[in-house]
Amino acid sequence: MKIDIDHIAKLANLNLSEDQKKKFAHDLEEILEYVDKVEKVSGKVKPPVAVHKRTRPDSTDNNLTLAPEDALSNTTSAKNGFFVTKGVFDEN
Repeated sequence: MKIDIDHIAKLANLNLSEDQKKKFAHDLEEILEYVDKVEKVSGKVKPPVAVHKRTRPDSTDNNLTLAPEDALSNTTSAKNGFFVTKGVFDEN
């Protein structure tokens, strides 16, 4: 399996030395080979015990609510009950 470590490093915005590239390429190849093995086996193996979904119902806790005036009490920039921040979009 050939991995383009330069492309991956560019996508991750990493400046890697040649030694680091070799090490990461080797490590990534081993990881991908392991994933291939797991994928081949995962369809053939059943869990030893019954697997149940472990979820809880969504609920709200009114004790955790914060009044708007309390939320804004420590800010120096509030207007009409909202936080005031710098704009994030250019107006061009």
